[in-house]
Amino acid sequence: MGRRSKGEGSFHSLPSGKILYRKSVGRLANGGRKVISVTASSKAACIQAMRRKEEEWNRSQENSIEAFEGYTVTQLCNEHLQYQISNKELKPKSIDRREVTINQHIAPYNIGRKNVKTLKGADVEDHIMLLKTNTKLSASSIVKTIDVLNASYAWAIRRGELSYNPVLPVRDTLKKQIARMVEKNAEQADVIVFSAEEEKSFVQETKKCYNNGKVRYPSGIYLRLLLRTGVRCGELLALKWKEVNLEQGYIVIKDNRVTIRNRDDSSDKRQVQHTDTTKNDRARTIRLIPEAYEIIKEIYSRGHHIDPDDYVAITKKNTPYTTSNLEHGVAAVYKNAGLEQYKSSLHILRRTFATNMYQSGARIKDVAAYIGDLESTTEKYYIAVRKKIRVGNEDIHIIEPPINSKGAGGD
Repeated sequence: MGRRSKGEGSFHSLPSGKILYRKSVGRLANGGRKVISVTASSKAACIQAMRRKEEEWNRSQENSIEAFEGYTVTQLCNEHLQYQISNKELKPKSIDRREVTINQHIAPYNIGRKNVKTLKGADVEDHIMLLKTNTKLSASSIVKTIDVLNASYAWAIRRGELSYNPVLPVRDTLKKQIARMVEKNAEQADVIVFSAEEEKSFVQETKKCYNNGKVRYPSGIYLRLLLRTGVRCGELLALKWKEVNLEQGYIVIKDNRVTIRNRDDSSDKRQVQHTDTTKNDRARTIRLIPEAYEIIKEIYSRGHHIDPDDYVAITKKNTPYTTSNLEHGVAAVYKNAGLEQYKSSLHILRRTFATNMYQSGARIKDVAAYIGDLESTTEKYYIAVRKKIRVGNEDIHIIEPPINSKGAGGD
């Protein structure tokens, strides 16, 4: 039926005989147009219905002027975090990470003190550029900053309390810039894993004993179990004997045990242990490879267990291991095995297992299922296609296919 005058929208006849009236009334948070549609039996009825809807839209915009009035960006981010906590949208460990992002990467900077209504995309770009100059800050931490800012504004918009998200127009461009920060050159490994020689040195060091026969590294056997199963550190710490089947040689991974900030005011402890579901909220049953099976049997033979609800990873004092315990243990192993460059990293054990599994001919989908991650994540972060080898006095990285090339790659 044609358009009305400029800015007044357009009418369309519907097969039902009714009339559709569409009109642009403003801008959305992403910069696009806000279009209102109404349907009625006549043009006059459409115009009346449109007027009512326009008034509702305008009222919502007026209300948004009052909402968060005088709030800083830091306050908005904290308000959103409290909302997520009260609605149980985040796991405790994720709450801790988000608090760190707000308190360390937003609040101390100019962006954190800016008014939520005056923040511009250029301000966000300037802030990210500033974070990129911090050589101690990882690319993932900078990405988390972008995500926290974007999520906070998006939340306020969904509630009708803000009308524009300054992060959204620049988010994708900024993330691409950050991705280029971590691009590797031809002499660097895509994923850092042990070389064959380093893996051998690591295992040998964890098995060392003093002259009296006592093991040098009490956590050594658990570090080897991480290396031979590829499970996450928290998954090993949450593993109980009732989830171990010694007869059939498999274990059930269903929980994740992590250290989180203590939010109980009645306790003086700064941190507590918390057991939650696995990272992807899925349990999995994995068949142990021979080396892992022998390690589990050795742990069992030590007799620390009392009942099925006991943890597998137990200290000499019969208390459950923590991530900090294992990090201190692995740091000592690295130092004495000549692997100081890895510091206290436990994740390299998981990456090495995944890479070894792939190099043995397993498909990426099978590796992902075994270690409990997405195929895309496994391929990008856990499988080293460049293996480090020693040539003379120099370490070089070469690209090698899986031993069983028939099973290589994806589907």
